[in-house]
Amino acid sequence: MNPDDLTDCIDALLPQTQCRQCGYAGCRPYAEAVGKNEAPLIPTIWAIFPVVHFSHGAGFATGLLHYLRNPDW
Repeated sequence: MNPDDLTDCIDALLPQTQCRQCGYAGCRPYAEAVGKNEAPLIPTIWAIFPVVHFSHGAGFATGLLHYLRNPDW
């Protein structure tokens, strides 16, 4: 998957509150950094999103990112 597509996928999962809890100016810059392995997954941010929250927060996000970075399709 190309980096822009990965960023789009990660960004789509974030709450888009632009809360800056991650230390970045907004969700998109954080998504870019996560996609490049330059930023950690922050469980409190991922838990805001209901689908991720009910799938055990960062555990779901970690699995999803692994799949997106290493697709078998």
